[in-house]
Amino acid sequence: MVNKFESDIQMAGKKITAFKYDAGHGFANPSNPSFNKAATEDAHVKAIAFLKKYMK
Repeated sequence: MVNKFESDIQMAGKKITAFKYDAGHGFANPSNPSFNKAATEDAHVKAIAFLKKYMK
């Protein structure tokens, strides 16, 4: 689904940067069996950087 979304965005002439993690759904929830600490920390850093850049 993500690959199709990326393709559709690019075909619409828009730029997209998508990060994909080798982690299950809900990987950022520490009470979830799919919790992935490394992916969670990386996603958090990237999300905060995005918000700081675009939410001025």
